[in-house]
Amino acid sequence: MVGMKSLYLPMAFAALALVSACKDKKDAPAPQTAEVEVPAAEAPAPAPEPALSEEVLSLLKAAEGGDAVAQNNLALLYAEGKEGLPGDAAKAAELYRAAAEQGNAAAHFNLARCYALGEGVAADEKAFIEHCTKAAYAGLPAAQYTLGCAYRDGLGVAVDAIEAERWLSRAEMNGYEPAKAAWKALREQKQ
Repeated sequence: MVGMKSLYLPMAFAALALVSACKDKKDAPAPQTAEVEVPAAEAPAPAPEPALSEEVLSLLKAAEGGDAVAQNNLALLYAEGKEGLPGDAAKAAELYRAAAEQGNAAAHFNLARCYALGEGVAADEKAFIEHCTKAAYAGLPAAQYTLGCAYRDGLGVAVDAIEAERWLSRAEMNGYEPAKAAWKALREQKQ
């Protein structure tokens, strides 16, 4: 079982992948689906609902009560379909939004990711930048790095080397390892 505390900390997950995925998603072909008609007699029986642990039940109760950290952590579980909860990107985005409205920086960053990749919400570069900026100003190094890369690459914003350097340097000063190389490369380009 993954501890709930450890779910709150990995907000730095794949910030680099987030930026590159945003650019790659634009050119990706739309997924193709084929309709298959399954006779009612052959349809598989639904899988039994897994029992939820006490920890997940406690998290559900806290999230329903408006706890922003619980909402964000529960959204992470829904996004990944873990701990007995179904994978549900729309529910995850809804919970991220509820936590973000309370000022939770991690939830802003996770919601930015949803908008960047179109997971549970329609892809929206403006909303991606809005939520990433809020998380960056709140001091989340992964968001600072992602925002710096967005300004460097013109993802949802105009290319702006000064803003890119500003955010990459903040992420680097906050110890976000991927920012070191990105900031160094940006400085070298200026020379």
